[in-house]
Amino acid sequence: MRVPDRRDGVERRRGLGAGQRGQSGATLIEVIMVVAISAVILVPLFSWVTLTLRQQPVLQDQMLRTAATGFLGSYLPRDVTIAGKASSTGAEAWANDCPDGGPGKGSIRLVLVTGGTDLYKAVYTEAPSSDDPAQRSIWRRTCDASTGAALSTTEVFRDVTPGSTTVTCVDGPSAPCRQVKLSTVPRTGPAPVDISATRRLDEASVPADVSARPRAQIDVVSRSGSQPLTATFSAAASTAVTGSIVAYQWAFQSDRGVTVVGGSVTQPSVAASFPDAGSYTVLLTVTDSQGQTGVSFREISTSNQTPTAVVAPLPATVEAGSTVQLSSAGSFDPDGAIVAYDWLLTLPTADGVSPPENMVLDPIAAPSFVAPAGRSGSATVSLTVTDNQGGRATAATTAELVLPGGPTSTTTTTTTTIQPGEPGTITPSFVSATSALPSTQSFDGRATTGIGSAETATYSWDFGYGGATGSGAEATFQYPNAGQYVVSLTVTAGGRSGNVSRIANVGGAPPAPSGLIRDGATLRWNSVPGSRRYLLEFEFSTNTDCLRLIEDTVGATTPSKAFPRNPCPASATARARVGAEANGSVSWSEWFVFPAGAGG
Repeated sequence: MRVPDRRDGVERRRGLGAGQRGQSGATLIEVIMVVAISAVILVPLFSWVTLTLRQQPVLQDQMLRTAATGFLGSYLPRDVTIAGKASSTGAEAWANDCPDGGPGKGSIRLVLVTGGTDLYKAVYTEAPSSDDPAQRSIWRRTCDASTGAALSTTEVFRDVTPGSTTVTCVDGPSAPCRQVKLSTVPRTGPAPVDISATRRLDEASVPADVSARPRAQIDVVSRSGSQPLTATFSAAASTAVTGSIVAYQWAFQSDRGVTVVGGSVTQPSVAASFPDAGSYTVLLTVTDSQGQTGVSFREISTSNQTPTAVVAPLPATVEAGSTVQLSSAGSFDPDGAIVAYDWLLTLPTADGVSPPENMVLDPIAAPSFVAPAGRSGSATVSLTVTDNQGGRATAATTAELVLPGGPTSTTTTTTTTIQPGEPGTITPSFVSATSALPSTQSFDGRATTGIGSAETATYSWDFGYGGATGSGAEATFQYPNAGQYVVSLTVTAGGRSGNVSRIANVGGAPPAPSGLIRDGATLRWNSVPGSRRYLLEFEFSTNTDCLRLIEDTVGATTPSKAFPRNPCPASATARARVGAEANGSVSWSEWFVFPAGAGG
């Protein structure tokens, strides 16, 4: 039997100490380490939470501003942020007005030139509104900064007080116009809208002169059929900064067998046949006498819908010397945008023998004409609208010219949309001019088609609120509350009638589009009741050398868009989002991401 010595007691006491440590927790050193590690993790976490809480009002304010300013609040801060140069005077050589024809031509308020390798200009103007030349809107036009080729035209803020749009520039330590502030006053209210942003790029990233290259411009002269589609394109509007254009080169998307059927690819005009349904890319390269080149491209689709032209009726009689204002309010394109308004006035002859005289009216200024002296008889004003795909439609209205003091004519004016085989099936259509607050809303049913030139039509409105009704081609109703209302229009003429209903969004922003999917070569989404149109953004990018944003708009009746061709390498990823506009506000969907290689 072993006799224990003193060491056994020591070992037992050590064992007891170890057991107590296991029960009571860590040593002092371990506790200090845990506290230190917790501090490393928790302090940044608390800082992040605090910063987030502080930024929350800022983010909410940004969202409210975006909702109130619509496209303008979405576009302007981004354009300013990435601009290497900015000017509110337009005096510098690089601040020319991009292609200045069509919508958006007006007083330049701001010109921005982006930095980096993908140069483009963004020009903000105050110009006539798309649906009423007598009103004013803020427009954003973009073009290639090197070639001047047009890229996009967007009406970013509607219905502003004429002359109220101003831009203020604040210089930085070494850069002119570092901070930009745009202010405008909506016509529906005295409260100004202010948007401010700061440029983050250096002016050294922008060449001193980006306007030396010629400008290539593609116009769709005519189109016929749908499958196959035959279209004629012209480069006649292309211009050279120095010298003249000496060579043209056309190219077409070739993977679907596009065939040149008229002219040649080296002439200023060419016709091509597109055999299959879908969207195609047309590319034009022009060369000037200095050997410099300019490039432009545009999409053409076989499924383009014809726009609708509407011209306001003239007075029944017009005396010589009086001024007559014209309006195209109500004209629209269901799946794109109207890019040209062409007015023609046909006057009776002065001698009663010569043919009637035709006069082309200025489509940019608020269109009007002065009744000439010595003319009496029937005068006709016709309006032809052209959409971005080359589709055209014409409307006309007539009036009786009378000499001063002459007998008052009993001729009544009738506005008709010229179409084959009319009178035909009555197809009612109307647009609404709603504001951001519940107020008197205006409805215009003059886009209705199928009414014969000799027929008198009746218009019956149901405003979708408490049994309220109205009559006439144009009607108004004051809604006491914001919301969405189903408005119905019934048009009757010659024993025939038609009915149409649509949702009017009164006050506030519309719901954001949802349900984005890619259906073959088409992007689709759920329609948004009450929206006026949709804004689309397609973004293609690679991890290294390519980032491209393609912007477009479609009408409110077409919740789909052909997916554009991928401008980056085939490995690029793609994403898209859709914004719905109503009452001057835009609500955006979430970004929808596509796999690598996406694109039409």
